[in-house]
Amino acid sequence: MVLSGGGSRAVAHIGTIKALEEGQVKIDYIIGVSMGAFVGAMYASGMTPDEMEAFFLNNDVESWVNSGNDSMAQNLLMQDDDGSSMVSMDFDIGKQGIEYGVPTHFISANRLNFELMKMLSPSCVAAHNDFDQLMVPFRCVATDIDKNRLVVLKKGSLCRSVRASMTFPFLLNPIRIDSALLFDGGMMDNFPVSTAIEEFNPDIIIGSKAAGNYDPPNEDDLLSIIQNMLTKDADFSTQGKDGFVLEMSLPSLDIVDFSQSKRLIDSAYIQMKRKLQTQQEVPYLLIEPYDLAKKRVYFDARKPNLVVDSVIAILEKQGNKEYVNSNLKRRKQISSYKDIEEDFFRKTANPSYKRVQASMPYNYSTGTYKLVYHLKESNPYSIDFGGNISSSNLTQAYLKLAFQNVGKNRFSTYLNGYFGQFYRSLKGNMKIDIPGKYPLSFQASGVFNQKNYFRGQTYFFEDEEPSYLKIDERFFDVSFSTPLSPVGKTSFGLSLGTDSYRYYQDNNFSKVDTTDRTEIEYFSPNIGIEFNSLNKKQFANRGLYLKLSLRYVDGMEKHYPGSTSSKSAEMKMSSKDNRYFKLNIDYVNYFLHSKKLHFGGAIKGSLSSQSFLSNYTSTILSAEQFSPTTESKALFLPNYRAYNSAAAGLIMSIDLLNRLDWRTEAYLYQPFERILSDQNQMPYYETKFSTRFMVASTSVIYDTRIGPLSLHLNYYDGSSDSWSLMFTFGYVIFNRMSLE
Repeated sequence: MVLSGGGSRAVAHIGTIKALEEGQVKIDYIIGVSMGAFVGAMYASGMTPDEMEAFFLNNDVESWVNSGNDSMAQNLLMQDDDGSSMVSMDFDIGKQGIEYGVPTHFISANRLNFELMKMLSPSCVAAHNDFDQLMVPFRCVATDIDKNRLVVLKKGSLCRSVRASMTFPFLLNPIRIDSALLFDGGMMDNFPVSTAIEEFNPDIIIGSKAAGNYDPPNEDDLLSIIQNMLTKDADFSTQGKDGFVLEMSLPSLDIVDFSQSKRLIDSAYIQMKRKLQTQQEVPYLLIEPYDLAKKRVYFDARKPNLVVDSVIAILEKQGNKEYVNSNLKRRKQISSYKDIEEDFFRKTANPSYKRVQASMPYNYSTGTYKLVYHLKESNPYSIDFGGNISSSNLTQAYLKLAFQNVGKNRFSTYLNGYFGQFYRSLKGNMKIDIPGKYPLSFQASGVFNQKNYFRGQTYFFEDEEPSYLKIDERFFDVSFSTPLSPVGKTSFGLSLGTDSYRYYQDNNFSKVDTTDRTEIEYFSPNIGIEFNSLNKKQFANRGLYLKLSLRYVDGMEKHYPGSTSSKSAEMKMSSKDNRYFKLNIDYVNYFLHSKKLHFGGAIKGSLSSQSFLSNYTSTILSAEQFSPTTESKALFLPNYRAYNSAAAGLIMSIDLLNRLDWRTEAYLYQPFERILSDQNQMPYYETKFSTRFMVASTSVIYDTRIGPLSLHLNYYDGSSDSWSLMFTFGYVIFNRMSLE
């Protein structure tokens, strides 16, 4: 049997195999290419068609290659704070100048690599690394990109061979086997009948075709030109052998869109059943269901139990061994694939490694596996570009320059900047990661943030006045952190900073007026725990986020009255202490999922003993704002600011098409005591629990792979302009704010 490529459409091969089994047609050999190699290897390893189908229906295969933030590929202790990066490039500076490489792939294959290793390693051991000794003798083909030739893979690591055959150019990174750099076999032959004849010389060939040749190149279409340059037309025939090729009628899908797997499998099953009825003259060999089941049981019995006796790492440059060996230490021994999964993704999430590949060679004399990591060190320098384009004042550019050095420990530092109308920021960060059985991280950062709520500016840090509401933050943080899990950590820190507010106390001001200025100098020890398994850094629809923090703030408020102040500007300055405790909780959990529908809930609360500042405007500016929607991050919403408050919401996300989501969310915000202003511009509390407000948003979001493209309709209860429409492209993410 010959299985073509075809990306996600090649899942249909499962339906053709299922129909052949029900027809008792004996499959003596199987050969596949690209996604057909994956399906073929599953069958050759002893899986039934029903098990193969369940694998694709019960696992979120699409997220393995589409997700930019696989929850199991996270290491919260080691990762930097999320930024608005859309494109990243790493490089080195050597004797020849700047050395860099253009990325060969757009998506991460870490999850795919792990699942292939988990699924196929036991079968490879049972076959003694000889594909002829699998339950069904198997071959897959790949392309040697250096010698521009087809390579037939028939021994060695089954999972790496299949992965090499699936390496579609520009999507997945290539695999090196026996020093040859291998890409998708479909580039040379997307229907390897000739290889089947050379390897097995079968009497009968049954082909399952889920792909076709590309149309001739169009001089106005770069993609069609590249496709024709990289691939050769395949011969979709049995090349003179008895048998037939099933040319399936399948819908057009994105290469990694697995949302239609059930439909594809069922359609292919029906088409193959019909084809068998019209091809009854083909002299198939038949096999009784009992004999086939017995064959499977016999092969499965040869698969060993999982026992890992050692874990080693092989470095491409053979440097930094001390750090790598410390990084291999674990709190518990590996005794299950779940342990291997956590260990594997802890490595892939480590920024020290540019590429992590793993294998599980088997020692037949001891009956144990060895887990081997093949690591390529990251370049020491990197640069990130990103930001956001918006119909609101959230348009901003993002730039990040980073450096890392790995010795006994990992030292990293970066400088980033946001440049926009509403938000500007500079952040310098230094971090030391100490590996071991109980890892520890020390971090120090300095941040300058500026938010200008009512006037956009063109130049960075330009001090343009008058401005109605402007917040400047300058603070320095130090913290120590240790992991609670791969996606969790606990931190102890200290913050020193100054928050500065510039504002008019009413809307009746002119250019000759001067602003009030309030400055709060503080130091703040804090403790917190954080868990983050969300699948995206913005517009997530899977996973969990929890942040719980407690801090003490010892501050000094200084108020400099302006010309619109109720106090005389001649008073110059007044000051008072401002000491308080603050407890915050932020919780989001996507708890219910169907194939296309995802439900989540959110809770956010704040408890504080903070007292009023010198006037209403400074008081309301110092109160934390509830900003659950993208747009609300750039709005000044007095009704959603309070010292003590709670909010709860529901989120619904629907997968409309591949990478296209419809998201709807609604929140109820309850201030414990709303802060109001009297006629003298002084704050006072409204009656407890007397008012509450609702925020709602519905959005259409398209994942462009480099950043989200979204359209939002928002509603803010209690605002003068309750409804708004906003378009964005990119990420709306800020550096950490003061006392956050």
